[in-house]
Amino acid sequence: DLPVSDDGSLMLFDNLKRFLMEDYDARSNFASFLPGVGGFFGKPVWAFYVNRGQVLATFGTESKDYPLLEFNPANKAYQLTPYIGFRTFVRGTRKGATSALAGSSFEVEPFNPGATRNLLDPDDDPDKPKRILYVGTNEVEIQEIDGIHDLTTAVK
Repeated sequence: DLPVSDDGSLMLFDNLKRFLMEDYDARSNFASFLPGVGGFFGKPVWAFYVNRGQVLATFGTESKDYPLLEFNPANKAYQLTPYIGFRTFVRGTRKGATSALAGSSFEVEPFNPGATRNLLDPDDDPDKPKRILYVGTNEVEIQEIDGIHDLTTAVK
């Protein structure tokens, strides 16, 4: 459940005190690093994220000199992350006699940049998926709510 204020707008923080941004991929560009995290054996890990695509632009160990996914500065990461970063594809068939979509097959790419809302265009398709970014002190999560395909996808 999304935290909603009295006027129906999304609140700035959820119950876990994470910052929320609605339609994050249609907002002004921003980027940040997640802090180093000690793994099972205490190996430091870092992650760089942007508010485009599935947000994780690069990550690695030690320094930017040793990335596991190629490091790009923010100005390039805004453009490249949706296309060469992580991507998700969902293929399925609906089951159940009560659904109007029962028996239909579908293929969807959640967080596809082609389905980004245009917040400045009043004639933009209102059925485009709603995307929400959650940023905590040491975590980032994204969620897409697709009403057309009746599919909610979360990446944590």
